[in-house]
Amino acid sequence: MIVSFAVVSWLIVLCVHDLRAHVLPNRLTVPAGAAAVAMGVTDPHVGFSIVVLAAPYLVGVSLGACGGGDLKLAVGLGGVVADPVLSLLVVVAAALTTLAVATVRGRRTRGAGVAHGPALAGAAVALGGVWV
Repeated sequence: MIVSFAVVSWLIVLCVHDLRAHVLPNRLTVPAGAAAVAMGVTDPHVGFSIVVLAAPYLVGVSLGACGGGDLKLAVGLGGVVADPVLSLLVVVAAALTTLAVATVRGRRTRGAGVAHGPALAGAAVALGGVWV
């Protein structure tokens, strides 16, 4: 339970920062990503979960469709979720959530970007990927 509280607290701080500044800072994403990769090296199941969750964001970053912070958050969350099937569901749910928000916001403000970090974090929490 303590681990879940720490992870959810970390995600809340990330979401607030992303909503305010449209940036997921390295000081909050890199340590989690590094810890996830370390776990992924020792546990192939976790490693595959990281790949499943982060691969779409790697493509997105290379196409300019999302930022590097989203990729780093995906790596960290892949280690937390630690389930490849659940990781895939998190990616799909986050994408659909961001699409819905962008559609609704698009009617009110043209050209304003939508922070994706909250959708990614929310999908992981809602689908049970952060509860230990």
